[in-house]
Amino acid sequence: MLIVTSHPSQQTLTAKGLALVVAILSTGLIFQAMLAHFAFHMSWTEVSFPDERNYYLEGARLFREQGLSYFLSSRSLWNAPLPIFVAYLAAGNILIIKILNFVLLNLAALFAWDISRRLFGERVALFSLAAIVFHVPVAQFGPTALSEPLFLFFLLASLWTFLRGLVKQRVGLVVLAGLLFGVSALSRQTVQYFPFLSLLLGLLGLVAPVRGFFQKHECRSLVLFSLAALLLIVPWSAKNAYLFGRFTIATGSGAVLYLGNDLRKDGDEPVYSEMSFDTIEVTRPYSHLDPEGDSLLLERAKQMIQKHPLDIALLTGRKVIRYLFGNPDSYFFPSSDGFNAFGSLGWKKASLAWYRLILTTVVVGLGLFGLVLFARGSFLGGFTLFLSLYFVFLHAIAFPIPRLALPLYFLSAPFFGSALLAFNKSQRNFVIGLVGLLLVGIGFGPTKVASPEVSERSLSYFPSVHPIRNPTVTLKDLTTLPDGTFSRSGPRPTVEISFEPEPALKNSVLFIPILISDEGRSSNASERIRIFWSLVGSGFSKHLRKDLSVSADGNLHLYLWSPSLSPHWTGEFDRLRLTLPRLSENARFAVGSLRIGK
Repeated sequence: MLIVTSHPSQQTLTAKGLALVVAILSTGLIFQAMLAHFAFHMSWTEVSFPDERNYYLEGARLFREQGLSYFLSSRSLWNAPLPIFVAYLAAGNILIIKILNFVLLNLAALFAWDISRRLFGERVALFSLAAIVFHVPVAQFGPTALSEPLFLFFLLASLWTFLRGLVKQRVGLVVLAGLLFGVSALSRQTVQYFPFLSLLLGLLGLVAPVRGFFQKHECRSLVLFSLAALLLIVPWSAKNAYLFGRFTIATGSGAVLYLGNDLRKDGDEPVYSEMSFDTIEVTRPYSHLDPEGDSLLLERAKQMIQKHPLDIALLTGRKVIRYLFGNPDSYFFPSSDGFNAFGSLGWKKASLAWYRLILTTVVVGLGLFGLVLFARGSFLGGFTLFLSLYFVFLHAIAFPIPRLALPLYFLSAPFFGSALLAFNKSQRNFVIGLVGLLLVGIGFGPTKVASPEVSERSLSYFPSVHPIRNPTVTLKDLTTLPDGTFSRSGPRPTVEISFEPEPALKNSVLFIPILISDEGRSSNASERIRIFWSLVGSGFSKHLRKDLSVSADGNLHLYLWSPSLSPHWTGEFDRLRLTLPRLSENARFAVGSLRIGK
C-alpha cells in the first residue's frame, strides 16, 4: 500500500513555478478586492453582514468587559471561542480583523496549492490555486469579520500537515495536524463531530485492518490525529456540558436543523424563499443561540421530520445539489432561467452568477471525481474524501448556504485538475460534455425549488392554517356564469375579495386557489396574473404586488404567497385584488377559498 507517492520534481518548486504562483496569487488578490468593492459594495471599515456585528464583534466587546468570566456565561455559546479571541486581540478594530481574515483565506489557498503540488505536480497545483483565488465566495466572505477565513486556514493547515506527517511517517507532524484540526473546530464548530468518527474508524482499522485500504501505521496515524484534535474539542465541550447541559463547542445546531428542514420554505433562508419565517417565532423570549432557544428549535425540527419523513427525505436530496453547486441565488437563478437572467438582472450580475456557477460546477464536480480516483490508492485521499462526505452529509440534513459550502470547495480544489489528467482525450471530451450539459440544464432550470404553486398537502407544513372570514367578492369587467366562474366582459377584468381584517404578522402567508380554463389555448398555456394585496393598519395602507403565471388547463391550482413584511411593521390586511390583463374573452376564471397560514 502506497500512502502518498512523492517525487523529487513534485517537491522542488522551480523558479518558473514560483513566479507563476506569485502572479496568480497577486492577480487573485486584486480580483477579490475589486469584486468585494464593486460587486458586493463591501467596506473595509464597516460590517458587511449582520452576523459580524451581532455575534463576533459583540462577543469580543463582552469579553473585554467581563474578562474570562464571559466564557462562563451562556452568551459564550453563541460562537466558537477563537474568533472572539481574535476580535478581542484586534480591539474590535474591523479594519484589522478584515485584513487578517483576507490574508488567512488566501493563505488557506496556498495550503491547497501546495497539497496539490506535492501530490500531482506544479501544473495541476496552479489550476487549484487559481480555482480558489478567483472563486466569487472567497471575495464575498474573505474581507469580513466572519469565522470562515479563520476556520478554513486551520482546516487546510491541518490537512497539509497531515500529508507531511504521512509522507515522512513522523508522529509529531500527525499530532500537530490533529491539534490544528481541533483549533479549526474552535474557530467554527462544524467539524466538532468529525474526530469522533475518525477515531472510531481508526480503532476499527487497528483491530481488523482491510488490506488495500488500511494499514496498521495509517490507522495509528488516524487515531493519533483524532486524539490530538479531541484534546482541544472535548475540554471545551465538557465545560459547556457542565455549565449549560450542552456537550458542544457552540450552539446553533437547532437553528440550522430547523431552518434546513422547514418545509414551508423548502429549507431555504427567508431571503431566498421569499418568506419571512425566522427562528424568533419559536424561541421567544430566548435567542436562537441561547441553550433554551437552541433546544426549542431542535425539538421543532424533530417534530417536522417525524411528521413528514418522506417530504424531508426528498428535501434532503435537493439540499445535496444546493450544497454542491450553490444556493438558490446562484444555482437557481432569480429569473425565469439562467439565460433570461441577462434581461432581468443585467449583463453584469447575470455574468457574475454564470461565472460562479460554471467555476463551482467544474471545480467541485471534477474535484470530487478526482478525489475518488485518488482515494483508491492513497490513505490521504481516503481521509480527504471521508471529510468531504462528512460536510455533504452534515449540510444535507441541516442547512446549506454559500458560506457553509466553502470547505467542500477548498477540499475539492487540489484534486479537480488531476481528474482531467487521469483521462485520455476521448474520455476528457466526454466529461467536459457532461459538465456542459449540466450547466445548460441548470441554465434552463427553475428559479428555485420552492415554487409559488403548492399542493394541498403543503398546508399541513404550517402549524396554523385557517380560512379567511366572511369574504365578499366584487367584480369589475367580469360576468358571473351559471357554474359560478367568471368570464371577461371589459378591458380590465378584476376580482377584489374583501374580508374581516387579518393580522399582518411577519410570517403571514396567503394560499390562493385559482382556476383558468381557456379552450383556445394549449394545455400548458398560462395567463399572467397580476396580484395586488392591500394591507391596511394604523391609519395607513401598504400595497404589495406580485405576478403569477397560472396554467390555463381548467384545473384549480393552489398558490402560496408571503408578503415578506418588515419585522417592525404591524397592522392588518383586509383585501385581495386580482387583475387579469390578458384574460381572453372565451376564458373562464375562478378563485377558491382563500386561507391564511403561519
